[in-house]
Parts: sequence; structure tokens; C-alpha cells
Amino acid sequence: MDDIGRLEEERNKLRDEERSLIQNLRELSSKLKEVRSELSDNRDKRDQLNETIKLLKQERDQLRTKAKNGIEQFSETRKSTPGGRRAAQAEKELASLEWKVQTTPFDRDQEKRMMIQIRARESQVVSNRKLQQLRGEIEKYKQEGDTVHAKIQELAAESQKHHLEILKLREQSSSIKQEIEEKVVLLDVTREKALLAAQKFLMAQNQNRYTTRVMRTEKDRAHREGLKALAQEKLEKKEKLSLLELNALYGSGEDEEEDTSG
Repeated sequence: MDDIGRLEEERNKLRDEERSLIQNLRELSSKLKEVRSELSDNRDKRDQLNETIKLLKQERDQLRTKAKNGIEQFSETRKSTPGGRRAAQAEKELASLEWKVQTTPFDRDQEKRMMIQIRARESQVVSNRKLQQLRGEIEKYKQEGDTVHAKIQELAAESQKHHLEILKLREQSSSIKQEIEEKVVLLDVTREKALLAAQKFLMAQNQNRYTTRVMRTEKDRAHREGLKALAQEKLEKKEKLSLLELNALYGSGEDEEEDTSG
């Protein structure tokens, strides 16, 4: 392979490398765009979950506060409940006392003592009912709080998955950006090499054309000199000359000047 062929091959090789790098950069840019879109999607979902978790925590804390307040109120109510009897027993005793008052004749003192007992039982029944109500409310708040807490844990686990995916995508994005930067540097270097190779090839090609033209001119000149000598010889012998021989004999001076100037 001659020098021109070698230079052309080197130029074409560098051009192919340049095109390959450009295509590779397009693919990397497209991949980076996809990763960034996926990263943004995961970040939005995580942030939405975290906002929901924040609201649920407030709701859970409110329920726990209500349960705590209910426990305190229950404790105070139980302390102030007279007799300390169970609700069912107190209501049974109250019903019995009321039945006695309605069905049994009492003198004034007996009736007064009976009414005192009834009021005591009524107070105890009311307190017991209040305790039952508080106990139900406390249990309700606890259950609702536990349900909300379970939902918080569920959403927190889902949020953590998105967070881990975000970390992975960030690393992937960083790796792609670094690869793009490296490819851009390599592309710049390859372009410079390709441009230099193209210039070398063009210079060699032009030099070859010039050399070929000069050689052809020299060959033509030698041919004309031969014709001129032959024509001169025929002229001296008074032989008939062809148009080509006449042109070589009488027109060579102009041709040489034209060839030399060319």
C-alpha cells in the first residue's frame, strides 16, 4: 500500500471512530435522560409518601393523646366512684332499692334512709356508666392509633424502597455523566486527529496529482522534441511533413512556454 492509500485508510478509520463516538454519546445522553426521569419519578413518590406519613403521625399522636387523656379521666372517675362496686352489681342494687320503695310502705325515717341509699347507688351507676364509656373510648383511640401506626410503618417501608432506588439511580446517573465527559474529551481528540489525517491525505493527493501532471508534461515535451527532430530531418531531406510534425516544428515554443507556466 502506497503512502496515499495508507493516509486515506487512516483518515477513514478516524472518521469511523468519530461517528461511533457520536452515536455512543447519543445513546448515553438518551440513557441519562431516562435515568433522570426515573429518578424524578421515584423522588416525587417518596416525597408524597413522606408527606402522607407526616400527616398520619400527627393523626396517630392525636389519638394517643386522646387515649392518654381518657386514661387520666378514667382514673379520676374511678377514684371518685362511691362504694367501688362493679357496674352490674350497682345497677342491680339500685333496681332492688327502687322496687322496695315502690312496693313496701316505709315510715319517714326508713324512707329517708332508703332515698339516701338510692342516691348513692344512682351516683355509683352513673360513675360506672361513665367509666364504661371512657373505657370504650380509650380502647377505640388505642385501636385507631394502632391502625394508623401500622399504616405509617407500611408507607415508611415503601418510602424506603423508593429512597434506595433513588440512591442507586443517582449513582447510575453520576456514572453515565462521567462516561459522557470522558467520551466528549475522546471525541475532541479524535476529531483533531481526523482533521489532521484528512489534511495530510489531501496534501499527499494534491502532491501526487502535481507530480503526475509534471511527469505527463515532461513525457509530452520529450515526445514533441522527438517529433520536432524527425520533422527537421524530413525538412532537410525535403520530405513531406504531417500536420503533427509541422505543429511540433513550428508550435513547440508556445507549447513549452504554456507547459512551463502551467
